[in-house]
Amino acid sequence: MHPQTRAYIAGVAATLAIVLLGTLLRSRASTGYEGDLLPEMIHQLTVQDAEYPSHGSYHRIKPEIERDLWAMVSALPVRERGDETLLQAVENVYTKYHSNFCNGYIFHYPYLVSRKAIALVEKLEREYPDSPLLPRALLLKAFAYRVKPPPEGHELNETFDEQLSWKPDAAKAREIYRRILDRHPNGPEAKAAKAALEGEPFEIDLPFGPDDDPRRLPE
Repeated sequence: MHPQTRAYIAGVAATLAIVLLGTLLRSRASTGYEGDLLPEMIHQLTVQDAEYPSHGSYHRIKPEIERDLWAMVSALPVRERGDETLLQAVENVYTKYHSNFCNGYIFHYPYLVSRKAIALVEKLEREYPDSPLLPRALLLKAFAYRVKPPPEGHELNETFDEQLSWKPDAAKAREIYRRILDRHPNGPEAKAAKAALEGEPFEIDLPFGPDDDPRRLPE
C-alpha cells in the first residue's frame, strides 16, 4: 500500500475515534463520570495512529481529549485503583516519551507538562499514602522537575506550549530522590534514584529525534 494511502486511512481512523470519544463524553456529561472511560482516553493519547512517509508511525495530537482527560483526572475522587489511574495519566500522557523515527520535540513529547505531572503525583501522595505505586510515581515527579524546556520556536500545540516556560528545579528533584532512598531503599526505584543523584548533567534535555526514553530505569 502506498505510504500516502496508509496515512490517509490512519487519519480517517483517528478522526472517527475522536468523534466517538467526544460523543461518549457528551452523552455522560449529564449523568456523571464513569471510570471506565479514562483508560480509553489515555489510550487515545498514546496510540500511534498516523504515519509519516519514510519515518513510520507516530501519535496524532488530540488536544481536545487531553483537555477532557485533565479535567477528569485532576478531580478524580478517591476510589478503588484510583492510584493506578493517576499513575497511568502521569506515565502515559504527561511525562511520556513517544518512540518513533521522526525528528521534532512534538513527535516525542506531545503532552509533556511538568506542572500537571507533578500535580497528579502529589494528588496520589495525598489520597493514596500507602500505595505501592508511590516509588514509581515519585521517580516521575523528580523527572518532571529535572526536564528542561525545549528551545524557543517549537510552539506546535496548545498542550506542549505550557512546557516552553517551565523552569527546572534541581533541589526539589534531589529531595525526591533522597526520599525514595530513605523510604523505599530495596526497590529498583532506589537504584534509579541513586544513579540520578550521582549522574551529570542533572537537568534533562528532551530528545529532538529518535532516542532512548530518558525515564528508563538503570539496568
